[in-house]
Amino acid sequence: MTRGVVRQAEAAPDGPPTETSTTDSTESPVETLRRRYAAGDIDDEAFQYRLDRLLETEGTDRRTDERERVLE
Repeated sequence: MTRGVVRQAEAAPDGPPTETSTTDSTESPVETLRRRYAAGDIDDEAFQYRLDRLLETEGTDRRTDERERVLE
């Protein structure tokens, strides 16, 4: 349970909600991260760091698949 909270906190926006930072309740943490990166809210380094942290909580096989899918 704690890991899920950490993942959500790391992917959450830093400031008050805006139209581009509001999330759909069904959006996964990785989807939130991708959206924030695409919107320019976070830079390449922050994206990679947070993606690695998110994927650490996943299984090893899934981590490789997810990383490949995200980086496409």
